[in-house]
Amino acid sequence: MDPKEHDETTQRKHEEKKSRSPYRCDNCGETFTSLSLKRAHERQSHGAESSGEKTKTAGSKSEQE
Repeated sequence: MDPKEHDETTQRKHEEKKSRSPYRCDNCGETFTSLSLKRAHERQSHGAESSGEKTKTAGSKSEQE
């Protein structure tokens, strides 16, 4: 297989994987096959706040008022 064929094959496989994994992490770009897997990853890898969950944190706007 020449380098051009290899690049095309690699790109095609990447696109196929991306289409099977439609849920992308907003923080790191990793993709997941389900929304629940994406949310679990975001909680574990990036903290609950980045997964869109509402949590109270010290210094939040409601506590400052």
